[in-house]
Amino acid sequence: MAWTIDGSLALQNLDVIDGNGRICLIECYDDYRSDEELMANARLIAAAPDLLAACEAMAAQLGGGDSFTQWEKAKADLREAIAKATGA
Repeated sequence: MAWTIDGSLALQNLDVIDGNGRICLIECYDDYRSDEELMANARLIAAAPDLLAACEAMAAQLGGGDSFTQWEKAKADLREAIAKATGA
């Protein structure tokens, strides 16, 4: 369930979409928000499902999981979700 960003700041709107269509629209003509803040908001919204899944995986591991492979996968998922949210 990957959410991605479509549109552009130049076109004054950013859509967060999935395979079924628009999740949300971020209008970019707000004089009170910088382009950087608008993009950061779009990235954070697009990363929401990944961040939730990574947090759930880490919570499951902290709840008693001891499989090294599961732990390493949970860490990798968390890092990937953070990178998506920050645009890194």
